[in-house]
Amino acid sequence: MKKISIIITFFLGILFFFFLAGYFPQLDIIDKNLKDSLMFFSYKYHGGDISVYKKLPVDPDKIFVIELDDDSYKSINEKYNEFENLSAQKRLAFTETLEFLIPHKPKIIMFDFTFEYNSYDDIDKKFLAAMHKAEKNGISVIVGSKLSFTDNFGKQEVIHNKPVFDITTGVLNQVFSGKLIREPVLLIKNNDEYIDSLAFSGFKKFIGNEKFEIIDNTLIAGDYKIPLITEKVNDNYILYKYNLFYRLSWEGIAAFPLSAFIDKKIMEDYKESFYRSEMINGELGKVSAFKNSIILAGTSSADDQDLVYYPFSDFGEGVVPGVHVHVNSVFGLINRSYFNDMSKKLFNFIIIILIILSMTLFYRSNALNGIIIFVFIIFVYLILNSMLFMKYSINTPVSISLLSLAFSFLIVQTHRFIFETKEKKQIRGAFSKYISPDLVNKIVDKPELLKLGGEEKELTILFSDVANFTTLSEKIGAVNLVKFLNEYLTAMTDIVMETSGTLDKYIGDAVMAFWGAPLDDEEHSQKACNAAILMMKKLNELKIEWKKKGYPDLNIRIGLNTGVVVVGNMGSFKRFNYTVMGDAVNLAARLEGLNKEYSTGIMVSEFTYEQNKDKFNFRFLDLVKVKGKTLPVAVYELLQNDVDEEFKKGLEVFNNAFEHYKKGEFRQAKELFLKVNDFIKDDSVSATFIKRCDMLVDSVPDEWNGVWKMTTK
Repeated sequence: MKKISIIITFFLGILFFFFLAGYFPQLDIIDKNLKDSLMFFSYKYHGGDISVYKKLPVDPDKIFVIELDDDSYKSINEKYNEFENLSAQKRLAFTETLEFLIPHKPKIIMFDFTFEYNSYDDIDKKFLAAMHKAEKNGISVIVGSKLSFTDNFGKQEVIHNKPVFDITTGVLNQVFSGKLIREPVLLIKNNDEYIDSLAFSGFKKFIGNEKFEIIDNTLIAGDYKIPLITEKVNDNYILYKYNLFYRLSWEGIAAFPLSAFIDKKIMEDYKESFYRSEMINGELGKVSAFKNSIILAGTSSADDQDLVYYPFSDFGEGVVPGVHVHVNSVFGLINRSYFNDMSKKLFNFIIIILIILSMTLFYRSNALNGIIIFVFIIFVYLILNSMLFMKYSINTPVSISLLSLAFSFLIVQTHRFIFETKEKKQIRGAFSKYISPDLVNKIVDKPELLKLGGEEKELTILFSDVANFTTLSEKIGAVNLVKFLNEYLTAMTDIVMETSGTLDKYIGDAVMAFWGAPLDDEEHSQKACNAAILMMKKLNELKIEWKKKGYPDLNIRIGLNTGVVVVGNMGSFKRFNYTVMGDAVNLAARLEGLNKEYSTGIMVSEFTYEQNKDKFNFRFLDLVKVKGKTLPVAVYELLQNDVDEEFKKGLEVFNNAFEHYKKGEFRQAKELFLKVNDFIKDDSVSATFIKRCDMLVDSVPDEWNGVWKMTTK
């Protein structure tokens, strides 16, 4: 029954995904806003330097805007005031601008203006002559045109309003997504006629190829393959748009006011910007900034009402001149700065697999872990989606995916609540008569505790051992040895329990314990350190009684390490123990034995030290490679008592000595290690290093770095 209900929940999760995809296309606007954010982040992350993406056919520094701003209108009115017609004044200004630019040899000049009507014949002829002159000099000139729509007895007709000049044109019409222009129009098919946009017309001039074809929603022109968004308005009228990856903000576009080309006073202010200083044949020369550039002329005056919103507008750019969209569009086409929509079949397959995998994980974890997994999956999905978009220019729907995952999580938790409530009641009834209520509650909350398996957790592991235990057993006999072990192990075990530790096992006279499991404990390393100190203090108390019994004086060695281990029930299906395994466990065991090398009592790893250096007193001991390890570990002595001023001075001398020792300066190191005894009487640690210095002074190992390699356990 339960298996069937689980299969049904999986089916419902997948069904909900297809329901969202089929009946909620309005979710697309959420995805578009996300893509706007990613584009803006990508632009700002690279400091506006879009050239870092790849080697671009057209450098961003080679695209300019001639801006007809309010000051330019003022200059035009003052210079050409003998003409009352504003169109005539602007055409004279454009004529003079063209005459200025022709010697600079730009590649393309585009006008974000329509010239649908004549002004004065002589002025129009001058303007047309200037455009033809530019073309004769190898400069492509393109002017804008517009489409208008009429309703002829219920049938919409499209009229292409071309300019009065015989010159290459490009349509300026754009389509809004909400209030924004997101996907620029590439071209329009009206009946059997293809009408280029201004950007597409400029693009074709740039690549020197007027031919193109459309195959499977992909426009192919030369070696360019541009994915299209096809919008069929009616049987005769089709819009072809594309997903532009905007790479330029308005501030990132080099703009010149039109007045800079017609007013000599203003021109002087911009003259340095017209040229770039470069080394030519070993001499400093002036090179035109406009050479081989793409130039677009457009208006930024509010009176012209050509201010629009685009994807960066919601991130501080605000409204921008309409020419900005054409700049981005032609730049994006030339530099292949557009993105693909992932195919629906592939996307559906990926999401279905993701839903199945996530629901499986939700079922295998408790509610809290399920939330963590859910958040993690969403986080990873968003990261991968962002990388896919920003690095590989592939767009995938996000909102449908996240809502589907959220529904999958909700339905799994609902299903688990219904069935697990019943299971918990059965477990409580079965075990409450035989084991403690606390353990029953643990099993109810985590039934997996009854199964084999483990989990990775950061714990602190302790190993303790009686020094010279073999000698002790020979002296006191077998009967007394059993009494001794019972008394000693009971005392040590009580301390482990009192400090919230878990006793793992006894290995003869050795004790293995850990802190931080089965219940999570953020203070596991601190409690383990405290337990080690309490063990030493308890040992001193026991030694008084043992002395009365004639037992020889003895000491214990303790090793502590903090790290990630596997903790859980290990063994066979018939019999298992709750224990820990991993490299961190092995290191703790090695540290216990390493105490012998330095005649210390409690040795901790750098990992335990880092978490407790402000809570206890420590002494740096050495950098060592324990047997079986390749990386060195810093080890410290956990001090049992407070440190006085003399001891602190001794530690300073010791640390200074170690620095010389690490550099291979063994004679200087030995002198300082000897001096440590002036402050720390009979310092056994320094004695160890003095012996090493004597041994190493005449035979420094190759590539010495101060790390001591242990060859024994």
